[in-house]
Amino acid sequence: MIAHTVRACAALTLHLTAYPAVYRNASLLPGSTLCSSGKRCPPVRYDVSSRCFATRAGQPLPETHPHLMRADELTPGIAKEEYTERRARLFAQLPPNSAAIIPGYRIRYASCNVFYPFRQSSDLSWRCVGFNEPDAVAVLEKRPGHWQSSMVEVFRLFLRPSNAHAELWDGPRTGLEGARGIFGADEAIDSSLFRVEFTRLAQRSSTLYYDLPKDVNLFGEDVLRQQHHSLMGKLIGDINGTASKSKRRPLAPIVHAMRQVKSAAEITLMQRAGEITGQAFREVSRPATRPGMLERELDAHMDYACRRRGAERQAYVPVVAGGRNALTMHYVQNDMPLRSGDLVLMDAGSEYRGYASDVTRTWPVS
Repeated sequence: MIAHTVRACAALTLHLTAYPAVYRNASLLPGSTLCSSGKRCPPVRYDVSSRCFATRAGQPLPETHPHLMRADELTPGIAKEEYTERRARLFAQLPPNSAAIIPGYRIRYASCNVFYPFRQSSDLSWRCVGFNEPDAVAVLEKRPGHWQSSMVEVFRLFLRPSNAHAELWDGPRTGLEGARGIFGADEAIDSSLFRVEFTRLAQRSSTLYYDLPKDVNLFGEDVLRQQHHSLMGKLIGDINGTASKSKRRPLAPIVHAMRQVKSAAEITLMQRAGEITGQAFREVSRPATRPGMLERELDAHMDYACRRRGAERQAYVPVVAGGRNALTMHYVQNDMPLRSGDLVLMDAGSEYRGYASDVTRTWPVS
């Protein structure tokens, strides 16, 4: 079994006809594959459960974080099979010869090289892929197969490749191999090639489903904007002789409709997020509130109380408003002292494994 797994890893196909930094699923390639020896080998069936492609990734895995995850989970609390089912449901919504494009976030910077903690786009991370590294794009393409009227569904993941120097500073990356072995991608491609692949995808697809990004720092947003206004205008019109702007359809209505129905695992995580926030409110409210303390001190107490119970972060910027500050709906400065005899309003919630809670309570300062 060990020898078979080693042979499977060694037979990983490098498909170089389009561009070099691409790993493709052997099951999608006709005939045989090119082994590391240079000889033609029979098609390889990769045992994803063996995880021979990576023992570390840019996020928790059951092997590295058994205190957070079960063996069958891809992200804490959600099984790998559930992500596979979600992609299948999204594929079922796509018409023939179309593709859905789901971009993730980039690293955001406060100033110069000072970065904020990374938080992935919910659509990419928790809904369809479970991938939690920056500079990534998922593409789900339904294209014609080899047989008449047949369709092939291809899950393509653009991500940062492994880089020993960068990982020395920033920690491990999943890399192209891990994208297939861990996340089940049919094709794993260096994210720097997204512009090239998007152009090809637009040229060969009848319909593209994606959302024109707002100014939210999505990775690939410049590509989507420029391609939509220029490529899908003049270039595609010149190449295909078609009205190209009609090819784009919004993806959000499809994905958000899917997200409205929660699985049993999701409900469990949502309930736990609510429990964490409720317990934190009881700890922070009357026992921790004193006249003279700053509103941000209660904010810090709340953050600590949630994290101590397993939350990753606050779900949103909390409101901690003493006295007249509570008259401002979204008061988030949280920098005034609490006065004896006033009321303090707190609007806060924890994020637990990608799922948020939202609670507002008011109590007397003294």
